[in-house]
Amino acid sequence: RPVEVKARKHSRHRGVGPSYSWDGHEMRYHTVDPVDGQLVWWSTTDLDEGLYWLADDVARSVALSWARRTPASRSMSDGQVRWMLAIPMWLTLMAALDLVWAERTRARIALLRRHSQQSREQAQDIAFAAARRSVR
Repeated sequence: RPVEVKARKHSRHRGVGPSYSWDGHEMRYHTVDPVDGQLVWWSTTDLDEGLYWLADDVARSVALSWARRTPASRSMSDGQVRWMLAIPMWLTLMAALDLVWAERTRARIALLRRHSQQSREQAQDIAFAAARRSVR
């Protein structure tokens, strides 16, 4: 069950997972962005936008939880579980709800993939630079 918070930058919410609150026609949303791992604070008066945020969070959470419980996950790395099991299921769940929402989720997954690749490349660059320094 979501915890109601005032989704402002100075909010004291320290709970795990997303939070939602309504103030009249405005929905406020607080969660950790899966792309960059940063806390995000959004608000909208668009009901469809708010419902998308809710559905996307639930679908992503369910997909990751399911993926971690599969027999195959026992022999996979965290990255393999995420990319081979959880993310495809996340997209499948969103497509089952609404094809327009699925396209939005597909775009977020593409951003997540690019961010993940950049992070790996940066880690490799750091490791390569450290190895070069130790050889000297």
